[in-house]
Amino acid sequence: MLQTVRVQFLTHSYAYSATAVAVVILAVWLFGGKGTQPRIVEVRRGEVKNEVTVTGRVRASQDIELAFERSGTVSRVFVDVGTHVVPGQTLVMLSNGDIAADRDAALGNLQSEQAKLDALMNGARPEQLAVNKAEYDAAVASASDAQQTLIDKYNDAYTKADDAIHNQVDQLLSSPRSASPTLNINIGDVNLAQAIEQGRVQMETILSTWRAENVTSQPEAVSERARGYLVSISQYLEKVAGAVNQFSASASYSQTTVDGYRSSVSTARTNVNTAIVNLSTALQGLRTADNSLELALRELQLAQAPARSEDIAGQQARVTQAQAQLDGKQVSLGKTVLTSPIYAIVTRQDAKVGQSVTAQVPLVTLISSSQYEMEANVPEADIARLKVGQTAKVTLDAYSSDVVFDAHVTKIDPAETMIDGVPTYKVTFQFDKKDERLRSGMTANLDVLTEQKENVLAVPSRAVYSRDGKKYVRKYVHSTFVETEVVIGIRGSDGYVEVLSGLSEGELVENGSSTSLN
Repeated sequence: MLQTVRVQFLTHSYAYSATAVAVVILAVWLFGGKGTQPRIVEVRRGEVKNEVTVTGRVRASQDIELAFERSGTVSRVFVDVGTHVVPGQTLVMLSNGDIAADRDAALGNLQSEQAKLDALMNGARPEQLAVNKAEYDAAVASASDAQQTLIDKYNDAYTKADDAIHNQVDQLLSSPRSASPTLNINIGDVNLAQAIEQGRVQMETILSTWRAENVTSQPEAVSERARGYLVSISQYLEKVAGAVNQFSASASYSQTTVDGYRSSVSTARTNVNTAIVNLSTALQGLRTADNSLELALRELQLAQAPARSEDIAGQQARVTQAQAQLDGKQVSLGKTVLTSPIYAIVTRQDAKVGQSVTAQVPLVTLISSSQYEMEANVPEADIARLKVGQTAKVTLDAYSSDVVFDAHVTKIDPAETMIDGVPTYKVTFQFDKKDERLRSGMTANLDVLTEQKENVLAVPSRAVYSRDGKKYVRKYVHSTFVETEVVIGIRGSDGYVEVLSGLSEGELVENGSSTSLN
């Protein structure tokens, strides 16, 4: 306003020259001339920020020594000193064929258990149901065939047993079907002859009981009893064979007759023993067929029924166990491969193919090539203003001040570091971007942004002074200064302070006094 007045006054006639000179002098005193601080300043909106300035040094963010977790023999070496590597790149490998095979087996087991779980969860496919139904139908047919075979062998066994007694043995006896049969041939063993005669009565009872059986009602049970009958008949025929073997030709019996008796008894024994074998085989065949039928029925019912929750839980547990086994094998396999965890340069590599290495003994050393960081020792007066994550602008002595790099705070040491008897705190900064111009050891100048506000009312901090715990400025109103109370916010490191209340944009205040805010 006063500058405008000054211009207006200068455009009047020389009659007013003295007044114009006075206005110019007043304007210079208020707003300052070239190279001087103005006496008053305008309240304006702008940015107020607070920064901490420190000096540090660039270094590689990581320096790592790598070693195997297990002992073994080096099979391959992939890098040399000076090689640039990326995260996950293989550096050295131990012989691991046996472990890889175990891993593959564990993977196959997991896939098998997972397939079973999927089948439980999804239920049987129509194709599988068709297979199970076909297997069941085949098992039914097999069981029916086995039952018919058993009935046939049962009937054949009775025929052979009946023939053995009524045809082959009875020709040696008189009244064979009576209660007192008599052996017609003369043998020297009276007891044997008596046993044959008494046994013949028992054989008739057995054959009569056998004839009354109904094999179709209970094929297996009836056939099992028939096998017992056959065993008894076989034992009886053994005695008869002993008798005919003692019988010899005489005036009453020719040798031809004797030989015929012996042949008949031998045939009877052969037929009965064959019947025993055939009936036993048929019985076993029926039992096997019945077992197969029962299994096929269970599998068909299982395929048709929804999975039970306990079955699913059990299979899930088996899948989890198989996964754990695979994970264990994978971990063991991973311990045979040395990989880079970062972008880096190999600075040491001691492994050689065929070399036996010991666990935990460093073989490869890496230095980070992708990220650099800086360390700075911050005085205790500033450390409270720093926090992890704060941003910083960085210039390097190696380049001009116009070359600015972005960085951020990554770590603040909780313990102090004494430098020349003064406590400081080590703060680590990391560059935001990879830059080929960065080198380890460079000196870095960092301006750390600790607080910032945009579009706020601000005045120079020297315009604000304190009294009795309150803050004041001297506002320029109608050519005089009026003390005005204000409430301030943040104080910027650039010499400005935020005004929260007490002033309005465009107002003028005195720029500093002997009691200014420090």
